[in-house]
Amino acid sequence: AETRAQQAALAEMQRLSAQLSLPWERLFGTLEALANDDIALLSLTPDARKQQLRITAEARDLAAMLAYHRSLEDSDDLRDVALVNHEIVSEVPERPVRFNLTATWMVQHAKP
Repeated sequence: AETRAQQAALAEMQRLSAQLSLPWERLFGTLEALANDDIALLSLTPDARKQQLRITAEARDLAAMLAYHRSLEDSDDLRDVALVNHEIVSEVPERPVRFNLTATWMVQHAKP
């Protein structure tokens, strides 16, 4: 039983170590470089194990949302960018568009 507990603890440490060695700064730098006045990032949910990222954001309008989607697709660090859903927030006078995107996070630059 003790050996199994040690193996489980070791596996968890290896999982955490792998997550910490990912290029987090590069990912955040990419997202910051793509920021503009028409987009507000509401949340980022990275899944390092699956190398996926979920972005929840709000855009000034549909054109801004689509432009942001294209800029994410054109980045070197993200692939398979997909719009999951969107909605026009009609309760707000400006009628922004709230949306969710998913993307595959390219981690080829991660430390070994």
